[in-house]
Amino acid sequence: MKGCYSLYMTAAFIGGAVGVAASGWLMERYGWSGVAVFGVVLGAVAGVIHLFGARAQRSSALPLH
Repeated sequence: MKGCYSLYMTAAFIGGAVGVAASGWLMERYGWSGVAVFGVVLGAVAGVIHLFGARAQRSSALPLH
């Protein structure tokens, strides 16, 4: 189980590093508006992934007749 925690923390660290690099580039190029739009877009993408994942789980849990 320790490997799962290590994988999670590695992914979280890499995701954070990529997010900071992208935000820095967006801030330099487009200013605060670019960073804010980036955050809103990432939040919307996460919401859509969550929504479709929950639907897929519900539909796979339905009994077959």
